[in-house]
Amino acid sequence: MRIKNSDGVQKEVDFADEAMTSAAEDAEVERQAADAEDIFVLKFKTPFEWQGKAYGELRFDWESVDGSKCLAIEKEMNKMGDPVILEEYNGLYLIKFAAMACSTEKIGSDAIESMRSKDFKRIKGAARSFFLKPE
Repeated sequence: MRIKNSDGVQKEVDFADEAMTSAAEDAEVERQAADAEDIFVLKFKTPFEWQGKAYGELRFDWESVDGSKCLAIEKEMNKMGDPVILEEYNGLYLIKFAAMACSTEKIGSDAIESMRSKDFKRIKGAARSFFLKPE
């Protein structure tokens, strides 16, 4: 299939290659999150709009979230009837943790939950990688 890219140039696209590229991008995000200085940057292909603002990227500083904030997440989830057993395997905990770690601008977990599934999964995966990375 022929499509035009953002520069107006037509090119042949093989959707199987696109799927492989997407998987490679996801793997790169996971690697970046594991190797970085505990900072994860998600760059959106199209700006993410939330409450009247558009974001080209969001930056997450995992180390900025201290123990008291982690306990606050657990307390909130317990009140909701969703106890946390293992943080690194609880999707809601990871998203709430990521919202607290967002250093671009303070956003709530509801903002992350409203993102495209691909971006949502990248943030959740990066947060999980932070918890699972060896010291």
